[in-house]
Amino acid sequence: MVSQRSERQVTFTAYGDRRYEIKVWHTELNKIQIIRGDDESIVDQKVEAKMRQWDEMWAKRQARERKARDKEREAKDKERKAKDKEEKLSLAKDRTSEALLELEALDKILKHTLAIDDTIDWESLKNKDSFPEPNPSPILPQEPKKPTIPEKPKESKNPAPPDPEDIKYQPKYGLLDLSKKKA
Repeated sequence: MVSQRSERQVTFTAYGDRRYEIKVWHTELNKIQIIRGDDESIVDQKVEAKMRQWDEMWAKRQARERKARDKEREAKDKERKAKDKEEKLSLAKDRTSEALLELEALDKILKHTLAIDDTIDWESLKNKDSFPEPNPSPILPQEPKKPTIPEKPKESKNPAPPDPEDIKYQPKYGLLDLSKKKA
């Protein structure tokens, strides 16, 4: 928010001299001031200087607040990162201990099975019960039929060669074809 000013007010003293007055305020800083003087340009210069001073104060205050917010955010980020790091470290330790327990269990399994003969007798797993249906009788192949010699084909007459003068072999001319022949 920037400083603001009112319009220049002109008043007269008891002696009839002109007196100038401008009201200046800055709402964010909660400051207000009335600047008075006998010379119009001096009053304007004082107003501009006061407005610049308050605007600089406001900018500095905002910079301080922004810096404080940034520091607070950085501290929270740093704290969160440290907490995340601790959680990850704890998780890594838990997983490592679980993995070591699993490896130890696997080692015990190997030692246990080496002490026991656990080979599989495949013959004992076969089902040797008789089938409810008797075995099918073997089907003997029949003797193949002797090949027969095919009959000779009857002599067929070849068709007569085409007659070039026949109407079905003659070209059909259209209107455009006839005009080309004359030219």
